[in-house]
Order: sequence, then structure tokens, then C-alpha cells
Amino acid sequence: MGKILKEKDKEVIRHFLSNALIGGLNMEKKNDMRFSQIIEEVSRCLLCYDPPCSKACPGGKNAADIIMSLRFKNYKGACHKFMDDLDKSGECGLACNNKMYCQRNCIRGKIDRPIKIRMIHKFLHEESLKVEEVI
Repeated sequence: MGKILKEKDKEVIRHFLSNALIGGLNMEKKNDMRFSQIIEEVSRCLLCYDPPCSKACPGGKNAADIIMSLRFKNYKGACHKFMDDLDKSGECGLACNNKMYCQRNCIRGKIDRPIKIRMIHKFLHEESLKVEEVI
């Protein structure tokens, strides 16, 4: 019974978080500098066919999928993918002991600088914590 309630709680959090991210298109979020930074950062992604960032993660997180969803304004999809990854291996940086294998393997780093994957995951994590506080 407790597991069913826990799954229901996760769905509620996913719903509120995705609505909060979808709210990013509204005026109050447009002024949010951090949200703008995230959108700017994901727009730099090269959308690799076989993303080395996802392959390098020892926790099995799929950073490329989350970035792709955010880039194409699929905030609900990004939210669901992030929550699934959070369930799978915890907060970003814990699985790899903050070595940032994903960021170090980003192909964009060969052009100028890698995508700040940890910043993106941290933003999503903080937004999910805000949602949990509301619930």
C-alpha cells in the first residue's frame, strides 16, 4: 500500500513540476534569469546521434534526452525523464562522485565549452524540491 501511495506522490510531483516548467513560457518566468540561462544552454547542444554525455554517466542518466526535451520546449517530457532518472540514480553528481563524466565527454567542448549538464540537472532538481514543498 505504501508503494502505491509513493508512486501516486511521484505522479503529483511530476504533474506540478511539469506545469511549473510549462509556466516558463509565461511572463513571470521569462524574467527569471536562471530559466533563461537553462534555455540558452540547452540551445547550444549539438543533438548528437550517439550522445557521449549519456553514455559516460555511471548512474545511467540520459542527459541528452532531458536536454533535447527542454530544447524543443517539451517541458513535461523533460520533467518525466528527469524524475525517472532521479528515481534511478539520485541527484546528479552522486553517482559519479561529482566527476561530471557527462560534461567532460560533451562534444560541444571541442568547439568552445561543454554544455553545463550539471547546472541543468541542478535547476530541475531545485524546481522539483519547490514543488514538493508546495505539496
